[in-house]
Amino acid sequence: MIGGEIQHDQLRKAKMTEDDLWGKLREANAINFSQVLVVIAETTGDVSVLHAKDKNEEIQPELLKGVIAGDRYRAARPR
Repeated sequence: MIGGEIQHDQLRKAKMTEDDLWGKLREANAINFSQVLVVIAETTGDVSVLHAKDKNEEIQPELLKGVIAGDRYRAARPR
């Protein structure tokens, strides 16, 4: 997920359902899609939810190193 947009191809690769995703967002205390910057399926099987109160917050590029399709985050950010 990048922002409020589900990356269905990546969800399938991680063998997750949308219900799994909703659960992970709740576990991370995300209360609004506008807070979600990116959701990452880690190689360990964990799911990381990077979120912020300010939707204009930027993720430091190093935090997305090695993330498959991590370049989509930058492409999706408004300039």
